[in-house]
Amino acid sequence: TVALDRTLISNYVPGSTAVSVSFSRLRGVDPGPLVDSLYRYPYGCSEQLTSTAMPLLYLDALGGEAGRGPEFAVRPRVQEAVNQLLNRQGPDGAFGLWREGDSSAQPWLGAYVTDFLYRAKAEGYGVPDDALEKAYDALAQVARVDRWVYIGYQMQAYEGPWSNDTTEQLRRRSAAYALYVLARAGRADLSDLRYFHDALIDKTSSPLAKAHIGAALAMLGDRARALSAFGKAMHAVGYQNTGDYYQTSLRDAAGVLALLAEVQNAPGVNEMSEKFVTLMKDPNRMHTQEKAFVLLAAQSMLRAGGPVSLTRDGNAVEGNSPAPRFNLTRDDLEKGASFANKGE
Repeated sequence: TVALDRTLISNYVPGSTAVSVSFSRLRGVDPGPLVDSLYRYPYGCSEQLTSTAMPLLYLDALGGEAGRGPEFAVRPRVQEAVNQLLNRQGPDGAFGLWREGDSSAQPWLGAYVTDFLYRAKAEGYGVPDDALEKAYDALAQVARVDRWVYIGYQMQAYEGPWSNDTTEQLRRRSAAYALYVLARAGRADLSDLRYFHDALIDKTSSPLAKAHIGAALAMLGDRARALSAFGKAMHAVGYQNTGDYYQTSLRDAAGVLALLAEVQNAPGVNEMSEKFVTLMKDPNRMHTQEKAFVLLAAQSMLRAGGPVSLTRDGNAVEGNSPAPRFNLTRDDLEKGASFANKGE
């Protein structure tokens, strides 16, 4: 229960809303400001294009007032990101970091871009089938973690005095993500996933990679190995790769939580939620990929959570979204306002 009274008026700015109250089923996360900041992020490399556009696919699930104002034009914004990424795809299906054929993108980014394009197509955006097929063919090579492949991605990790990354780890985390994307598209081989789980998962440091294998195994029906992989992923949260700029404990925790929430009746969701909350940062200190994965976790949890029976001053609030937000004026605060969730 949240009660607001006139003590909040001391910082009121004349002509402005006095206070904004938001609600979310995911403790510690208000989706609105994160969606807002990603929407306004300028276009850039393929990673930034993907990170800023992916959460916009799930605006309805994220709820609140994010994306509802006249300054938002979500579908054109997402379609423009799709088009720019497709313009960076080479004949071999690989995506460039800045332009077609620049060979500057790592294979993990190729899986990330393909994951976004698959989701965008499922949400009704214009993604040509042949472009996706080429992307899947490229990922099928990335997934061959124990073989040398010839594909337009940067397959070597930076190994230097300040980096604990290795090419072996880069190949494994990229292969894990590729197998997950291929599984979603119905193109993964269960035997390849079982081999990764049985022979490679304990040698793979990335918690997110372990979770990708778990989610892919769950999709293909091997629940025992899936839950085993998720257990290993949750145990590994906190790992730091100093050679991978976008890897952080928060990014990994959010990604693991989002993937775990995809698996029906999977144990550990509450435990993972608690770990995630302890790693949460102020939005101003988060980079694009952290924001994107936090919002992926948020939308997964919002979809999975039960209904919120919200009341305001004892009266039921009708038609509230999964993460509603209320802007209260000075008059509202003068009278006092009380919100409560009467649901479970």
